[in-house]
Amino acid sequence: MGGSRFTYFFCNIAVISSYPISRIFIKNEARTILDDAFTGFNREAQVLLLLCVILFTRLKRTSTWDEYFSMSFTFIHFAIIFLFFLIDFRYAAYYALISYIMWLSLTYPRYSGKSNIIKLKNEEEFIDFIAPISPTKSGKSKKNYSEMNSSFIIFGANWCDNCTFTYPLWAEFSNKYATKQMKFGEIDVQKNEKLAKDHKVNLSGLAGQLPTLILYQDGEECLRFPPLIVSTGTYAKVNQYKKKELIKYFDLDKRFAATNGI
Repeated sequence: MGGSRFTYFFCNIAVISSYPISRIFIKNEARTILDDAFTGFNREAQVLLLLCVILFTRLKRTSTWDEYFSMSFTFIHFAIIFLFFLIDFRYAAYYALISYIMWLSLTYPRYSGKSNIIKLKNEEEFIDFIAPISPTKSGKSKKNYSEMNSSFIIFGANWCDNCTFTYPLWAEFSNKYATKQMKFGEIDVQKNEKLAKDHKVNLSGLAGQLPTLILYQDGEECLRFPPLIVSTGTYAKVNQYKKKELIKYFDLDKRFAATNGI
């Protein structure tokens, strides 16, 4: 079960708000149990301070705001469960149960805003999408971006959280860099498993290679991310997709400048 972006945020914020509201009614009890004479700070303050530090450090380790918000909600829920546990195990159990039900029923909503990404349904559409401008020319033999068809393909899956979290980044790329000869496409590896495997896309969730980004020049693979590790002959596991590094890696600024207006 999914849900809208509003539903997801509203439910999480509402559940999190139950903690400060409940503290009004259990104020005296909490003050006694949470006090820590050794440090001079009560345990509640310690937990909240640690939570703030974690959220701050994770800010630069996430690829998009979607990923950051999802991760933040998870850490906040665990922190509140721990705080409730210090007060009364029953409160912690109730909150944990509600959080678990919400986790089962709500998934982070996929980006649905403006995008120039074309969804490719099958292999025929994929082949036609990446086909060269001139069948007689090879993508690897040309250096002038204005003379070739460049296709930025995102291989992803709906079940993969990383694909959901990073999709706004690919949409941003498509809105900024898409031209007639610099196109952006998407392949659902669940529906096109054979096509994905033919292009050496690892479909395992443990591999850390989804989404896989492949740039084709006139029908031939030019660049790929995660990149190939030459020493092992395998593709790297990626924990973060950095916007500036990917723009430079795929040379998107130069490709746009060369093909814009054609």
